[in-house]
Amino acid sequence: MCRKCFFIGLSGVDYEGNMISDTNKDINTIRYNHLNLPVKVLMNNPSDGSLTFVYTADGQKVAKNYIAFPNGNEQLYDYRYFNRHHYIFHQPFFINLDKSYIKFYTSKTDPIPGAPLYQTRYYYQYYDHLGNVRLSYSDTNKNGEIDLPYEIINENNYYPYGLEHKGYNDANGDAFYRYQYNNKELNPQLGLNWYDYGARFYDPAIARWGSVDPLAENYYSYSPYNYVMGNPILFVDPDGMDVNFAFKNKETKKEDKANLLRQLNEGLAGYYTASIDKKGYLSLIAVKGMDFSEASDQVKGFYDVLNQSVSADGTVKINVLNGDDNVVVGSFDDQAIDMKDLAAFENVDNTSGLPNATSAQSKIAHEITEQYDRQINGNKDFPSAHERAIQAENRVSGSMRGEDLRNISNPQLEVRPTVFVVGGVRVIVTVTQDSNKNSTKVKQQLEKK
Repeated sequence: MCRKCFFIGLSGVDYEGNMISDTNKDINTIRYNHLNLPVKVLMNNPSDGSLTFVYTADGQKVAKNYIAFPNGNEQLYDYRYFNRHHYIFHQPFFINLDKSYIKFYTSKTDPIPGAPLYQTRYYYQYYDHLGNVRLSYSDTNKNGEIDLPYEIINENNYYPYGLEHKGYNDANGDAFYRYQYNNKELNPQLGLNWYDYGARFYDPAIARWGSVDPLAENYYSYSPYNYVMGNPILFVDPDGMDVNFAFKNKETKKEDKANLLRQLNEGLAGYYTASIDKKGYLSLIAVKGMDFSEASDQVKGFYDVLNQSVSADGTVKINVLNGDDNVVVGSFDDQAIDMKDLAAFENVDNTSGLPNATSAQSKIAHEITEQYDRQINGNKDFPSAHERAIQAENRVSGSMRGEDLRNISNPQLEVRPTVFVVGGVRVIVTVTQDSNKNSTKVKQQLEKK
């Protein structure tokens, strides 16, 4: 008998709040590591098998071992994980891509009859607004069309909290590719049927997590086991983590946090509330009574940038500076934004007679998008990340950013002019800083012909 455990209904829970048994699923024991992640699942009947998870010290899953006894004989299924690459039986199996995946067929991993020993196939996927994988398909005969129903691999439909519909739309399926609800990996072995969200495992049958929310202090009015605050139609809970802002200037930390929060909430226009906890993690909460479908395209664009990073499979870290003379607005390599520069975009000297082409919110969107690409997608190529960030910036500002003009800086001044198009009219936005970063000024004027 576990002396450090207690029981709620048919489930045992330890003093860390982790589910350690489940009578409904005939699970005898679930063991956890120091991060409250499950490492071992044992059944009441040992002949039903066992499941083991292996992690790095910071909680990144690197392996899963499933032992089963088909026909009374022990069979080990060995899964390995390396970023987007997945292996089974020590063979490359598939690579997860954006709304698609590449699968490798070998003699051990679901071979294609009559195919060579190694073969690859590209699978396309359709996602809904919550990131749920709804349809997987592949042009197997390479005729440029999807032939129904033979080239449909999976069609998935879900109840709001993640249980899958059964009894219809039963395609052939893929016995090993299990990324489904919220595009998270389902673990069906032993009848566990938990989704791995990174920081916790989720059971859609009861719409609850198997352990306490690592950020529960931010949501004290909700149960630490609740899933998306009871609103799975609008929200996803990506991994229990968030965007993280690290305020580096001790003298201005309190002021920087207050100003950043104000800028974030002004950009969300009352449809969502942004909050930053004492560790710097960002949370977005929908405001009751507000219909987000009525928000402007700029507000929707700003929310999408923030939510993309909040919903990432990992944490996007942003260093928040103030008056750093090595940074102009933001830095790709330093993963930073500068609050003194952002303040200048709230006081643009605009002589063009047109709306401002840029704003503090559009610059925040730009820098967060770059860091999402760098830290989550692993893209360290600045030009391509910068181009994606400009697209996000344009959506938030409502204008079109054009070319950067010749940098006319000198040892005393940093001068960066950029072309923008506002309502079909070209304007020049110039950011000017002195060498000691005592002042940052932003000026907007019509382009001289």
